[in-house]
Amino acid sequence: MQRVLPQLLALAISVLLVWGFAKLVGLPLAAEWGFIAFWLNHIPFLGPLVATVFPTLFAMTQFDSW
Repeated sequence: MQRVLPQLLALAISVLLVWGFAKLVGLPLAAEWGFIAFWLNHIPFLGPLVATVFPTLFAMTQFDSW
């Protein structure tokens, strides 16, 4: 249990950051991006990177002001 709690805390922080970023820039489906980040963060090393890069690229292509 001592090992699982820090992992869950890191996962929750990551999901909240992705959701917050998506909500802040006005992306549609911000909750879904958070859900995708939740599942991708279970993949070691590459998962968190992919969970962060995809919403960022999506945001850059959604709006003309980027």
